[in-house]
Amino acid sequence: MNARSYGIGLFAPAGFAPEPAAIDRAAARLAALGHRVVIDPTCTMRWQRFAGMDDERLASVTRMAKHPDVELAICVRGGYGWSRLIERLDRLARDLMIQETIIDDLRRHDFDLISVAEPDLLKDDPTRTLLRQMMGAIAQ
Repeated sequence: MNARSYGIGLFAPAGFAPEPAAIDRAAARLAALGHRVVIDPTCTMRWQRFAGMDDERLASVTRMAKHPDVELAICVRGGYGWSRLIERLDRLARDLMIQETIIDDLRRHDFDLISVAEPDLLKDDPTRTLLRQMMGAIAQ
């Protein structure tokens, strides 16, 4: 019986990887198991205690979501930096249309968005959508 092969993306949206060689070993092991591996540049980056500046790490999330070969994205390291990326939904973007486009794009790529500050505003009912959009408009 052959196991299914996946396109696996490795990225670092939070803390830096203290041992970059471990990423190479993980990628080699995944490849040996028959998976296709995509390694994001953030896996080898470092800025202070993070794997790059905030905009670079946020861009890594978008790259993983949009990469045609990535079916499963794995964070190589968690930590404080991840929660700094999106503090609240009204900080996702400084423009309401961009905010809603980002939310739609992430949903279309099967990402689950969770806001700690507003846990229910991502539900699909009209009232929650209105509240989220009002908060986004006020934040502009």
